[in-house]
Amino acid sequence: MTDAKFEKAFLKAVKKHSGIRKQIEQKVLQIIEHPVELGEPLKGDLRGFYSCPVKRNFIIIYLYPPESRRGHGPRNPSFRLCLG
Repeated sequence: MTDAKFEKAFLKAVKKHSGIRKQIEQKVLQIIEHPVELGEPLKGDLRGFYSCPVKRNFIIIYLYPPESRRGHGPRNPSFRLCLG
């Protein structure tokens, strides 16, 4: 497993949306295992970030460092936001 980092805003959003907490936790575990395969690369101001849907109106936005993508660093995504 990795040392994923979660912003306070992400943890607060998970707590706020406790009805889908299990789905969020499952999706986070999947992202940790396959961060590039599951995520959709974002563009513009969010370039470098990936998004992955949890439910229809909820997505997880996370940063997966380029050195990790190239196999030169640890697999440690940083979870920035959960939007609803």
